[in-house]
Amino acid sequence: MVGDAENAEHALVRGRVLRPDVAVLDVRLPGGDGIAVCRELRSQLPELAVLVLTSFDDEDALLDAPALRVMCASRSRAPI
Repeated sequence: MVGDAENAEHALVRGRVLRPDVAVLDVRLPGGDGIAVCRELRSQLPELAVLVLTSFDDEDALLDAPALRVMCASRSRAPI
């Protein structure tokens, strides 16, 4: 099953309804941010795997962000 969301709030609603195995999020979302959405979804769905994408220019700062270090099982600098 595949679902999409228009903004951060919609992503949380869709997550509760669809109960996905995997979520693909951008760090920057309309109406919020992907980190907050990731935290909330993972609190509701602890087994959820999350792929976080971003277009941030400062990749080192992003990959070292404390919020991401806590949530990420692994990180990659490779382009997708």
